[in-house]
Amino acid sequence: MKAKHLFPLLLIPFALMGCNNEKNSDSSSKTEGSSAKDESLIDAINKLNKGYNAIASFTGSYLDGEINKNESFTRQQALKSHKLFAVRKVSLTDNGAISTASENNRFKIYEANDKGDIHAKTLNHKNEVIDDNNDPTYMNEKFEPHFYNPFEFIKSDLIKENNYYCVTENVAIQIASHFGVNMANYSSFEFNKARLYVENGSVTLFQYDYISKKVGGYNTRFALNIKFLETGDIVAPTIKKIDDDGSDKSKLVEAINKVKGDNLTITVESLPGPLNMGTKLKYRFYYDGEKIFAYTNLAYAVPKLTNGDILFKKNANGKMDCYFYSEATSSFVKQEETHPAYNEQLPKIGEIAMSLISKKDSQYVANLGGGDNGSLVHTALFDAFLPYAMRNSLAKYKANSLSIKIGENGYPEIDQTYFYSLSNDDFGENNTMKIRYSNVGSTELPEEVKAKLA
Repeated sequence: MKAKHLFPLLLIPFALMGCNNEKNSDSSSKTEGSSAKDESLIDAINKLNKGYNAIASFTGSYLDGEINKNESFTRQQALKSHKLFAVRKVSLTDNGAISTASENNRFKIYEANDKGDIHAKTLNHKNEVIDDNNDPTYMNEKFEPHFYNPFEFIKSDLIKENNYYCVTENVAIQIASHFGVNMANYSSFEFNKARLYVENGSVTLFQYDYISKKVGGYNTRFALNIKFLETGDIVAPTIKKIDDDGSDKSKLVEAINKVKGDNLTITVESLPGPLNMGTKLKYRFYYDGEKIFAYTNLAYAVPKLTNGDILFKKNANGKMDCYFYSEATSSFVKQEETHPAYNEQLPKIGEIAMSLISKKDSQYVANLGGGDNGSLVHTALFDAFLPYAMRNSLAKYKANSLSIKIGENGYPEIDQTYFYSLSNDDFGENNTMKIRYSNVGSTELPEEVKAKLA
């Protein structure tokens, strides 16, 4: 969930209105007193300010022009104030408990480092939990503006009605926005109530609704319910490793072992979908045991040295220097940066945890474990098949499909897809990346490259 919330709303006085939808109504007939004297409420709000683990259920419908739009979601969301935010989709049983199927869903977890910057908790190709600072959703951004605790805006002098406390509409808007409701769609709705329920010194439930009415022949509505599983110093959700599904991957392991050496050729081809929204690319990497060379312009041409072709050569420190080919000088031009050693630039396919893979019919796919973890696993696997020079592409954060077959040469053939959008929105298509291995144990650099190095 992209959690950029409505900070301008913080400038609006919170005391604009209470439970009743009439701004100047007198609720004294129902008032039992100020919560300033209610120690139970004070304790409950203090705990809520520290953190929460809750299930939010939302249902809304509104008129967009002449079209009736319906929205609904159920998600579990947890926050340790200033430290950690976690969210996942869930479904509930009839008695309101998280369904068994939803228990398999993985949380998306973001933490704040010592400087307050966001990093994501995720899995790598070894099925290890790691910190990821490159997730483009929040890269180079601070934790607090995105994942502030909206319940900190609730004051302890709330007015009590019946068995609940009244929360102002403006604070309720902050809470709903934080839990993923686009409040702009409901700006014209008439406020009904926002209620906070407290039992035994803990907040147990928050309810927020607008008055339902018929508009343009459609029934519009808005209802948000947040059930608190825990408040205060909560037990933070964690990223769970993927359990092996027990399928037979022995043939795949055998194929991977054939391409694990330090001498091989890898061809990587990226193909756009039918709308041609991406760019067709084709690279070929030659690993001769000491040097690495890549043709970068094979999509529309036969192999031939061209501007930008890449060469890595070992230096005295055991690392590798990078050179780009220049047609102007007919030579390889050394770049300033040094790069990892030869073995670190090989694909990481031999390090992949087989628990991340599942056999399906005659091919192998990502093991999604029956839960909502497709993005997690596909992202973890995406780079592992690629040469160093193509790793860490932001495309991996849009990865959504993987299939591996064993080719006639006994080597793995990998196809993986990622969603590509020109404007970084929901309009786009899948691009396919094909990875093929060849000449294992017999790869040499192309003759025209050898000639330049002589």
